[in-house]
Amino acid sequence: MDIAVYTMARCILYPGTKVVITSSTKKQAGLIISAYCIPMIMNHPNINREILSYTANNNTYEVRFKNGSFITVVVSGESGRGNRSNINVLEERRLIPNDVIQGIIRPFMVSRKPPYMMNPKYSNIQELKDAEEPQEIIITSAHYKSTEWYPEAVKFLKDISEGDENKKSNIFRLSYYSRAWYKNPITNARRKRARRPHYISDGVWEYSIRVF
Repeated sequence: MDIAVYTMARCILYPGTKVVITSSTKKQAGLIISAYCIPMIMNHPNINREILSYTANNNTYEVRFKNGSFITVVVSGESGRGNRSNINVLEERRLIPNDVIQGIIRPFMVSRKPPYMMNPKYSNIQELKDAEEPQEIIITSAHYKSTEWYPEAVKFLKDISEGDENKKSNIFRLSYYSRAWYKNPITNARRKRARRPHYISDGVWEYSIRVF
């Protein structure tokens, strides 16, 4: 929900924003649009009036705004090459191989060019050129140190702890309750998985968002 609210707000407030959501499957990434973005559009008139169109089916997940912004879903694979985005959202990062992220997904990212930058009065002002950098948001569920994502997560924490202003990484941690099905041959009972604290030393990365 948080990601849906943020990306919708960015698209409305920053005309021409391109948001690409990617995951190992289109359906997984498409949940952000089908389960959160579209209900917001349908239930909030002020958001609805900003929308040009929206689609959520097996082939396409997309929201298009009247100001030229869009949110779209791209599968994390060879077929995704050639896309461009100002904001990348990596859904279930732990399921996306590092080589796909480095070779296909991160090259999507470009800086947004606001319309006013076409005006010669502003186009040569370096501070304005540098004001808006592309962003990457990473969401991932619980996993262990053996995952490819773990060393990168540790690096983010190190960058933050060192306080280097040139390294614009942030990690936001949200504890949550989750439910799991356990197929027990005797009881086949549904049990509630207890909430546990988030400790990198234990190799469990519960929920993380990275913005830079």
